[in-house]
Amino acid sequence: MYKYSSIFALCMACASAVYAQNINVTSAGVGIGTTAPSGRLEVYGGGRSLFFNQAAAGDTYMLYHVPGVRWWSVGAKANGDFWFSRSSTLSTDDLAPLVITSPGNVGIGTSSPQEKLEVAGNIKVNSAVLAPAGAAPLFAARAWVNFNGLGAIGTDQVIRASGNVSRVYKSANGTYTIYFTTALPDDNICVLGTGSHDGANSGRMINPMSISAAQVQIQTRAGSGSLLNTEYVSVAFIR
Repeated sequence: MYKYSSIFALCMACASAVYAQNINVTSAGVGIGTTAPSGRLEVYGGGRSLFFNQAAAGDTYMLYHVPGVRWWSVGAKANGDFWFSRSSTLSTDDLAPLVITSPGNVGIGTSSPQEKLEVAGNIKVNSAVLAPAGAAPLFAARAWVNFNGLGAIGTDQVIRASGNVSRVYKSANGTYTIYFTTALPDDNICVLGTGSHDGANSGRMINPMSISAAQVQIQTRAGSGSLLNTEYVSVAFIR
């Protein structure tokens, strides 16, 4: 009996020694692989330092909580997508501001991005969007619009598609004022446009008449220079 008790005691001592070498509890926190944790929990070591392995189908995630302010959950969905969610679970609603799908697409504001990066909302860029090395740089218009200019004088014209344009007002034949949803930084604007009466023929010249940060007035003219109403008008504003 003494023999087996000694073996058991030796095994427990070895286990305790291994435990003491790898897990250390101090007043600062718990250290795994370190005797001086710098936070409530510090894991020190190379390779796979921390491993989460879901035993059954379902979401695997960590929770962060700022009392009275916000829950955050970060982890993997059951389908393999990786989520950052503004809730106490990996939410499937608009509380998921960032999602990385299993195939590698990134979604901001959307949980099902169809491209390498898809953003559901506006993007603010303080510099140019860079093109691949050796290619010409990419620049974007601050505003653009395509509208039907055949509406009555003194009315807003029908906008087919636009970006940062709230309305197009017709003040006279061939004369339109384009209003920006968000004003541009200043009136240092390049106005580029084209127009046609039937979508294929009867080309029109686009002439900017007055420019400000909030709106631009243009006129559409025939080749002879006379003002003409124009059915298809496309204008871009670059700064």
